[in-house]
Amino acid sequence: MTTFIVNNNNDSGVGSLRQAIADANAAIGSDTIEFDNSLSGQQITLTSGELQITDDLTINGLGADLLTVSGNNTDRVFLIDDEDGDIAIDVAFNGLTITQGNSDEGGGIRNRENLILTNSNIANNTGTGISNGGYSINSGSDLTVTNSSVTNNSSTGISHSYGSLAIRNSIVSDNLGWGIGSGNSGTEITQSTISGNGNGGIASGMTVLIMTDSAITDNTGSGFVGNRVNFEIDNSVISENTTTDSGGGIAGSYYFSGSISNSKITNNIADSDGDGDGNGGGVAGVPADILFTNTIIAGNFDNSPAGSEQYPDISGPGFGSNGYNFVGDVTGIRSYNPFTETGDLFGTSANPLSLSQIIEGTPGNDYLEGTAGMDRIAGGNGNDTLRGRGGIDVLLGEAGHDRLFGDGGENTLSGGVG
Repeated sequence: MTTFIVNNNNDSGVGSLRQAIADANAAIGSDTIEFDNSLSGQQITLTSGELQITDDLTINGLGADLLTVSGNNTDRVFLIDDEDGDIAIDVAFNGLTITQGNSDEGGGIRNRENLILTNSNIANNTGTGISNGGYSINSGSDLTVTNSSVTNNSSTGISHSYGSLAIRNSIVSDNLGWGIGSGNSGTEITQSTISGNGNGGIASGMTVLIMTDSAITDNTGSGFVGNRVNFEIDNSVISENTTTDSGGGIAGSYYFSGSISNSKITNNIADSDGDGDGNGGGVAGVPADILFTNTIIAGNFDNSPAGSEQYPDISGPGFGSNGYNFVGDVTGIRSYNPFTETGDLFGTSANPLSLSQIIEGTPGNDYLEGTAGMDRIAGGNGNDTLRGRGGIDVLLGEAGHDRLFGDGGENTLSGGVG
């Protein structure tokens, strides 16, 4: 293994990044490129085309806020492709900002190999065509994004097909197209945020998707759209997404099946243009097979005009409950209402449940008191006291040493792990 040092910000020539990549491509085995500290705070601007990587390589930058590689708004920044479909090379970027790339497929990076991106920013790139934005088609390879951001690209942020896609502790935001488009792949999203994207949050097809401890928020378009997708969502938030069609939070098409647990689907909007073409502000499935556990689906909106179907929270057939869910309005379910298991609370169009009926604690020690109506009261991690005060209530102690009092009515009390 050889380490090559970049000591100037020239486009080409001795000591340049382009020359270091050419030398690494020619060397046998896995190599590393590092940068002299004198380049801290500087930008490398490409003036003679993209940088192509054809061999195993790690590029260690000085930090995403300290070193930038720019395509000068005329060319793609990186092409990762050894032009051998039988063997995948391994490439890693760490501590870089990749910006101002411009290409028909993958303005910032077009990747055809295995790529690990860490502590980096992919921002302000332009792409046109099928596969755009921070990445393009990742054919037959794996992509891992950790502690990084993919933002403000004039297209889809991450477009990925085949292989595995992992996004960990990262932000995909404010891209003109989708935040993430994935197909024919396995997708894992952990402790990440997908927000403010122009077409929607995540679009997946023929994919297995697992998302935990993450948020899909404030996208113009559905938060999560899937066709032929198998998924698991846990401890996540899907909120404030807006679509002119069905499923502001989640829109599932054929063979769309999975589970959602310990999550919140709130304040999403379907049929935002009010033309009557859309239902299910929170969740819409046509059909779907979704099992909910300890999940809130409430406070969503269907802006369909008066006289047409208005299903603000959930619409379609094929839903199931494993208990402890809170659903504002179940009227849009086109089969039997499944939300009758232990701990489930649900409303209808005539008597909807609102988010104000959810009372949640803090990490400290709380005293939480409900109303005379139907409430869901959940403690935090401290030592909490929960009182229902009448009505049909669900009291969840969660962690800590808790005291739960139903105080009349038909109540469900769950002590949690404390």
